Amino acid sequence: MKMASSGTVTLGGIPVDTSELDFTDDSSKVGRIKTANIALIVLVVLFVGLRLFVRIRIVRKVFVDDSMAAQCYIFAAPIG
Repeated sequence: MKMASSGTVTLGGIPVDTSELDFTDDSSKVGRIKTANIALIVLVVLFVGLRLFVRIRIVRKVFVDDSMAAQCYIFAAPIG
C-alpha cells in the first residue's frame, strides 16, 4: 500500500480515494447480528426437531444422518 497523494492510496497499482471514507464511525450492528442469529437458531431448532419427530413418529427409526444433524446442532448452538 503506497500513499500517492493526499487522500489517495494506491492498492495493487489502482488509486483509491480515501477522502470520502469516515474512519471515526463508531456505529455498531451488534443488535442486528444478534437478532439474526437468534432467528436462525430458532429455525434450526424447528427444522431439526421436526426432522427427528418425523423419523421417530412416522418412520419409527432414527438413522445416522438424523443423529448427526442433532449432534451438530447441539455442539454448534452455543457458538452461535
